[in-house]
Amino acid sequence: MRLELLFLLFCLAPVIVSANPLTRALEASEPCQNLPQIDKTGHARVETASLHIDGNSVIVAAQGSIRCETSSAALFRSSASADFDIVAQGDFATCTFPEVAVSISTRDGAVGRILEPILVDAVREALTDACVDLP
Repeated sequence: MRLELLFLLFCLAPVIVSANPLTRALEASEPCQNLPQIDKTGHARVETASLHIDGNSVIVAAQGSIRCETSSAALFRSSASADFDIVAQGDFATCTFPEVAVSISTRDGAVGRILEPILVDAVREALTDACVDLP
């Protein structure tokens, strides 16, 4: 039970002064940096998240948004935004999240196919890092 509460408090609960840890980890992974032209992450946010724990198994569901922009050196400025839903299944004992599914709802720009694998990797890395950092 202690592990469940720590994970919830330190990894998913919003912090009043700054973004929640999952958002910070997602932003730190710079998910847009390898995209052509729109290679700067404007924002990557996890706005809501829920957690289900059964023994060592964990299911995290999260909703958020991402915005990719051109860098300041670009001749023409452009951006693309999308909302996303994520469901990740993992194991506390090994801190692995082998199943991560992302559903993208594009707001502008045709970026869904490009962002999906990027978000899967970024979320898997963020969740793994958060799990490993637990006391």
